Amino acid sequence: MKAYVEKNGVAWTVALDPGSVAALDFGTRGQPETYAISPSGVVAAAKFGPMSGKELELFLAAARQAG
Repeated sequence: MKAYVEKNGVAWTVALDPGSVAALDFGTRGQPETYAISPSGVVAAAKFGPMSGKELELFLAAARQAG
């Protein structure tokens, strides 16, 4: 994943998870999965499976509102 992010110039924050610590804490099921986490660390929204741009905007709005 890190090589893909660097090679393709991904402009958004990508949380890498060496050792799968966060994956275990969140109880992830596989990719793709999307989590919107507020600045205070609250998981405001989660989805398992592909996501549209509109859905992502809604997730980000929820994270901003959760503070």
